[in-house]
Amino acid sequence: MNPQRILTIIDREWTQTFTSWSAHATVWLHPLIVTGALLGFLRLLIFGSHDPQLYDRAMDYYLTFFAIMPLVNTTRMSATGIIADKASRSLEPLLATPLTTSEFIFGKMLAAMVPNVFIMWIAYGIFACVANHWNVSQSYLFGSTVSPACFCVMFFVSPLLTGLAANTAFFIASRKTDAQQAANVSTEVSGLFMILPLIGVFLAQRHQHIIGTLSLLEVIGGLLAANAVFFLFSIKLFQRETILFKWK
Repeated sequence: MNPQRILTIIDREWTQTFTSWSAHATVWLHPLIVTGALLGFLRLLIFGSHDPQLYDRAMDYYLTFFAIMPLVNTTRMSATGIIADKASRSLEPLLATPLTTSEFIFGKMLAAMVPNVFIMWIAYGIFACVANHWNVSQSYLFGSTVSPACFCVMFFVSPLLTGLAANTAFFIASRKTDAQQAANVSTEVSGLFMILPLIGVFLAQRHQHIIGTLSLLEVIGGLLAANAVFFLFSIKLFQRETILFKWK
């Protein structure tokens, strides 16, 4: 893959996406507002209860929420990116260039992922600092908000899960023949990928299983393999003719 072509795709996507204040607010402002709300709930929990175990188990869900925070906007941007190209009639000349399918898909995925993952890291950093200042930074599953296990989740598991969701949303949307159906894909995909980690946290708490760095490395390896396999699968089944000529 040609890095310059990928960067061109990313620059093009961001230029088209961030054309208004509402687009910036969706990506940047909303996660920060939600972070403030979570800190408010945490503060109320501190005043309302003095049970350390309750803090620890609540922190499990807070940290998991940050891990899945990028999913909604990323899947939406990934699925609707190709719709915007089709609506503006810029998809045909784009696919007629020497741009390869792998460069096209990878560039679209990165353009959707990078801003949302980056803002999640900022929001997580704010939350971790404030929680540590309040002395409620311990987590039952992850050890603490600054433990190696938590860093693995935020800096490896979350981006890889987000990438898999973005690839899935883009692939399904690209094969739809109706723009409205393609737009609905983002909600369906993000909901599926969000509920799985929450179920995992619930089961881990129920069975009193502490998530360690070794088990997270296994998860990271599995997600890397899943991303690679599905990316190759998307390239193989990407049909330019269907996208170009059979959309409604």
